[in-house]
Amino acid sequence: SGNGAIVVNYASQQEANSDAVSQCGVSGCALVLEFSGNGTCGALAVASNGAWGAGSGGSKEVADTRAVGDCQKRGGGNCSIPQGLETQCN
Repeated sequence: SGNGAIVVNYASQQEANSDAVSQCGVSGCALVLEFSGNGTCGALAVASNGAWGAGSGGSKEVADTRAVGDCQKRGGGNCSIPQGLETQCN
C-alpha cells in the first residue's frame, strides 16, 4: 500500500511494535523491521511497482542504503525513501 510508520524511543520493543502497526494508517499492516540501540537507525524504501525494502544501521545514510538495496533485491527498479516516512534514529 505504501503506508507505513517508523517509531523510536520506546521503553520496550513490544510497545514500539504495537505503536508502529497502529500508526501505519491502514488495516493489515505488518511489522517488517525491528531496530534498537542508541544511535541505530531504521529505514523503509519503496518502488512504484510495489516492491519495498527495510534496513538498519549506525547512521541514516547506512540505513537508507540498506533499505534501497533490499528493495532492489525484491524487484524494485526505482526504490527510494518515501517523503513522510523518513529514516528514524534512536
